[in-house]
Amino acid sequence: MGEKAAGNIILTGFSYTGKTKVGQKVAWKLGLKFLDIDEEIVRSYGKPIAEIFARDGEERFRELESKVLERVCQGSDTVIATGGGAVMSAANRDMMLESGVVICLEAKPATIYRRLLKDAEDPTNREARPLLAGPEPLRRIEWLKGFRQPYYALADWTVHTDNLTVEEVADEVVLGWRYGRRGRAALPALPDARESDAPYCEQKGAACVVTTATESYPVFVGWGFLEELGRRMRNAGLWGTAHIMSDEVVFPLYHQLHPSGNLETLYGVGEESAAVFLSFFGDPSRFPNGRQMRGWSGMVPNSKQSADNESKGLHISQAGPDLIKKFAYLDAEVARRYDPQLAAIYYDQMVKKGKHHTQAVCAVATHLLDRVWVVLVEDRPYDLRDVDGTPLTPERARKIIAERYTVPEEVRKRNNRRTRRARSENRAERRFTRQERKRESSPELVRG
Repeated sequence: MGEKAAGNIILTGFSYTGKTKVGQKVAWKLGLKFLDIDEEIVRSYGKPIAEIFARDGEERFRELESKVLERVCQGSDTVIATGGGAVMSAANRDMMLESGVVICLEAKPATIYRRLLKDAEDPTNREARPLLAGPEPLRRIEWLKGFRQPYYALADWTVHTDNLTVEEVADEVVLGWRYGRRGRAALPALPDARESDAPYCEQKGAACVVTTATESYPVFVGWGFLEELGRRMRNAGLWGTAHIMSDEVVFPLYHQLHPSGNLETLYGVGEESAAVFLSFFGDPSRFPNGRQMRGWSGMVPNSKQSADNESKGLHISQAGPDLIKKFAYLDAEVARRYDPQLAAIYYDQMVKKGKHHTQAVCAVATHLLDRVWVVLVEDRPYDLRDVDGTPLTPERARKIIAERYTVPEEVRKRNNRRTRRARSENRAERRFTRQERKRESSPELVRG
């Protein structure tokens, strides 16, 4: 401690590369101040980052980010942790490079994804995680990180954090700061970039692409696009409230079918999935019980369009509408974080039965559909309860989940290894079977 910086140390890099924790450690080691740009934005404007994105849009957030960065860079002897997208602006990059030594913290997409999942498992952390919102979060991370990589590469020094502790990364940053003060070579000039230009903002299948002087967006026309709307929005980096423009005939139909809105009292079930369940189930009384309904839906693993076969925790069957299974799975992923009864099922599948995460969520989805059926048949709101039937407040429910049903990281790793090994064995067995069949069907060669 005590070694002073000439200017600032600015940390860049993708989300979950450790900019905040490492920045705090570096500041302590060198006796400097520490500032996190995202935290400064929240403090200055009184809104969480996710709310600024949702209500004001990305452009407004980037404006606020630049203003805060400009103010902070005018100071000295400070370790500054920037947001993952701050480097996309040429003006921001110029400010950072003029202010001090720029050090990028790197990590492989798989490492980032693993850290993100671990953080998401913490029930006390309610921060919005748009990177997990889509159906293929790892692929989205790969796309977005690849799009930003040329801008991250402009840093004076890069530290790969994958297999390092916070302490070790901090030491590498200090080393990079010492070397970085010697000067830098001329850097290539890169233009400003927008996230909407990234490859994950897919335009495949668009009827046309509208391009103006300031914006570009795809237009999709066709039947059945509503079920893809959420995926397309998430792939475009959009989250928060979505506004649907419709006519006076189509829009009221859902509320006519379900005026009480009781389905939406189930955690994880929103207006979109409630409309899907209603449209496919029709009259719920046509199913004698929830088990029959699950068998019809295809959420009974390994079922053959039957309600008599129920082996939870295996693959979803091919029976039933795909849209039902999709929404049941997605809703179950959310519901297990808020409903102790469903959290207990997930915990049991993971810890006691050794199932993979996907298999455990499928088991939760079957029980979520039971609740959908009960709410529809009894026409009443859903009551949040403990496993013993005790009514709970949402706050108490989250506390119970944190205390009783948090799956240890070592269990996840064990289950993943077991699943990978089983899949490898299954592939080997299938290859052997194909070879045997091919050999049996081939005519024998007679040597003369």
